[in-house]
Amino acid sequence: MELRRADGGVIAVEVVGEPDAPAVLFCHGLADSRLAAYGFAGAAHALGLRLIAPDRPGIGGTDARRLPRVVDWAAEATLVLDALDVGSVALLGVSGGGAFAAACASELPYRVRSLLLIAPLGPPAWPTRGMAAGQRAALQIARHAPAFGGWFLGRLATLARQAPGLFLRLATSEMPASDRRALAQSDARAAFLTNYLRAFHRGSWGVGQDLRVLTRPWGFDLESIRVPTSIHQGDADTTVPLQHARRFAARYRAHAFTSIPAKATSRSSPHPSRRWRHSPHSRSRLPPEITATARPVGNWAAWNRWTTTPSVPGGHVPRYAQNFWIRA
Repeated sequence: MELRRADGGVIAVEVVGEPDAPAVLFCHGLADSRLAAYGFAGAAHALGLRLIAPDRPGIGGTDARRLPRVVDWAAEATLVLDALDVGSVALLGVSGGGAFAAACASELPYRVRSLLLIAPLGPPAWPTRGMAAGQRAALQIARHAPAFGGWFLGRLATLARQAPGLFLRLATSEMPASDRRALAQSDARAAFLTNYLRAFHRGSWGVGQDLRVLTRPWGFDLESIRVPTSIHQGDADTTVPLQHARRFAARYRAHAFTSIPAKATSRSSPHPSRRWRHSPHSRSRLPPEITATARPVGNWAAWNRWTTTPSVPGGHVPRYAQNFWIRA
């Protein structure tokens, strides 16, 4: 679907799930695209949800528009929600998309029901201990030359088109073993490649802009967010360190924070719904929730499918059987 800005520019949006159902705004990760929403199609239909996934400016099918700060994307999100006649919405942000979801929670509190963050990248001042060396170097370069960072990632997209096997070896070289195992599956590899390539459909400018705004002050205070918030993070993550998720949880007074151990299984790790019941913010104190069972796979928000299989080790986007709470 294509929506139009007042200046005639296009915003590309995927809508997945049940028509006219409770809406969830999906904020894709860095060097990712709206197509990641299709990984949620089965769950969206089963749970009666409508997932709305726009490409950010200059990414995928969306025309370029300069964003001075992360917070300025909230105006574009508002345009999308208005065009689709959405009143209230839940927010889902993955990796680098967590900042954009948080911006909407800060700027649109009257409209947002809840916020769910998966392996969220923190503000630029937060320490990067725990990140892979290549990830730290990329962020350092982006702080000084984001356009170059976008161009370099765009060169990797060219490599992905011409030599996908080599690209995958490079892209996974610093990933934890769990992510590498996930990307050894053909369907996960296909989703990873498709989403990465789609991000650069209009060139590298949009990804460069994401790098610029993510590595500069975001333009809003994390402490201003008051909506119910859940945060999930794999402790084997080498793309976004576990300490970022913990800091988000502390700033938001999150209703639920789940750290997924690298060797956790459904037998050895408490189910999140049980953790929630024993939390000070129990479900009895909150309006009814919708429970979805999710199994994110791979890195850079390359979600392949939702499943009810037993949990397995998780990396950047934890790959495990898990209850996610999305406010209806």
